[in-house]
Amino acid sequence: MKQNCFIHQHFLVKKIAVVGSGPAGLAAATVAAKRGHNVTIFEGRETIGGQFLFASKIPGKEEFIETIRYFNKMIEVHNITLKIKYLGECRTI
Repeated sequence: MKQNCFIHQHFLVKKIAVVGSGPAGLAAATVAAKRGHNVTIFEGRETIGGQFLFASKIPGKEEFIETIRYFNKMIEVHNITLKIKYLGECRTI
């Protein structure tokens, strides 16, 4: 049985903070932004990708870079705020 997956836009716009820009954080941020929320990703490193960056160095796993490239584009398309090299505390977010 085929299922259709729809992302419904919410009428109540929320401010969403995503801590970490690994694959799960990037996916969550993208879905929240598609639903109409204001999303900010906080990343402590210089670039997004998390463990995918390390995994892409393994021979045969170079295609993981394409996933990171995709999410970079989604950040741009959905106007997601990205704060890199951010080493804050909960009270400062």
